[in-house]
Amino acid sequence: MKNYKVLLCDGEEGFVVALMNYMNRNQSIPILAMAFTDVEQLMDYLKSHQGDLIVINNKWKGDRILDSVSSIPVLWIVEEEAFGQEGWSGDNYISKYSSAPAYSRRMLRILSEQTIYTDGEGKGICMAVYSPLGRCGKTRLAHALCQAQTIHTEFPDCKSIYMGMEEFGEVEDENHGMETLLYYIKQHIANLSMKIKSLAVEEREYDSIVSSLTYQELRELNREELRWFLDCIRKEGFYDLLVADIGSASLTSLELLAEFDVIYLPYFQSEYSKQKIGAFCRGLKQYGLWELFSDKCYPILWEKENGGVEKVRMLEQKRKTGGLTTLENFYKNVL
Repeated sequence: MKNYKVLLCDGEEGFVVALMNYMNRNQSIPILAMAFTDVEQLMDYLKSHQGDLIVINNKWKGDRILDSVSSIPVLWIVEEEAFGQEGWSGDNYISKYSSAPAYSRRMLRILSEQTIYTDGEGKGICMAVYSPLGRCGKTRLAHALCQAQTIHTEFPDCKSIYMGMEEFGEVEDENHGMETLLYYIKQHIANLSMKIKSLAVEEREYDSIVSSLTYQELRELNREELRWFLDCIRKEGFYDLLVADIGSASLTSLELLAEFDVIYLPYFQSEYSKQKIGAFCRGLKQYGLWELFSDKCYPILWEKENGGVEKVRMLEQKRKTGGLTTLENFYKNVL
């Protein structure tokens, strides 16, 4: 569902129409865009219609005709040669030939400050992929879960997000948003799903926020904060699926895992692997955590040569119909 109406205005028709088409064809962006090539056309439209954001070339910045719509936030498009100069920088300015995803992220950042996403249906599911084992395919499984939700579903507009919560992340770049997200969570910032969307990078038909460079900030996340974060995902309903890729040392306590709806625990085929899972189970029992999530945690054999989106689709079908072995049954019957 397209919840926000954004009005695009630039004298270059090919540019503004291409940007409009990108927004409107991408179902993961909750924006309906309309294109105009002249500010007077834009103002005529606004006489009888509403808009949530105006994205307009900065050549019209001094035009007094815009004064009548001063209540609508504006993102100014700045020609490449002028961008970054004094007076043409900040969150409300963007270089004209930025990528289309960069435009969408900047628009959503502004919109998330102004209006609340209104399509919440309480349908979001939050999964964790966690394992006490190293190199067991955990990250591949997390990505495959997101991809399977997008490709194999009866709902054509399903939206998934991969959330990197490993100990050490990737090389930092302009799209590295986990630190900002952790700040939003700790501050209980409203409209969280739209904040996340503005931070995320779209890849393989789903959104992604990669892990922080280091895990210190993740270890400051307490159970109440994680519960609030996951409840926002569930209640706001923008994302149908969140998959957290959690490192074995990323959380201060394993009890935080209990806040997720589903926990996948990948392992590989070896006696050592099973012994490690057994030790993990005994640790949960020793510290009184077993009852918290043993019935919603699913150990799965996940190896490079036989893992993939199709296998994940079958796993999810079995889980939803009660045919997938839980940690409780795995401990009784396999270990």
